[in-house]
Amino acid sequence: MGLRLISRARSRHLGVAAAIMSTALLAACGGSSPDISVTGAQVPVPPNPDVAAMYFVIDNDGGADVLTGVEADGTGVASMHRSFVNGDGSGGMEAVEEIEIGEKSSVEFRSGGYHVMIDDPGELVAGDTVTVTLSFQQSEPITVEADVVESLEEDPHGH
Repeated sequence: MGLRLISRARSRHLGVAAAIMSTALLAACGGSSPDISVTGAQVPVPPNPDVAAMYFVIDNDGGADVLTGVEADGTGVASMHRSFVNGDGSGGMEAVEEIEIGEKSSVEFRSGGYHVMIDDPGELVAGDTVTVTLSFQQSEPITVEADVVESLEEDPHGH
């Protein structure tokens, strides 16, 4: 009977070890880590100093990630938004909590789509910069220096 208990205990330990190894192997094979970069960050001079919009491109050369937040230095509140057009032609804008960044994909923040709204940015003039930090579910935060421009360049991202 003592021998049988040792066998069961050893069997349980081997089963637990096998389960841990299987989980580790699946995690290792399940996908690559995100490889996030941000390019083309611009803030057009706002007509109203109470709010500004920021546009850029997030490129991901690795596994999927999620943009979970934004923070602008020296301003009020920064938040992510999405502009949209309804079926009847009317438009709107809504705040979004997070934005999925797919594996080996890009997400463009542009006029008429995703963008960052910066409340109370102060008086911005062309040539200024606005510092914004992007937070992700998996990747380390990325701090971006956005150029304040008179108007948006046609293709600031080099795409």
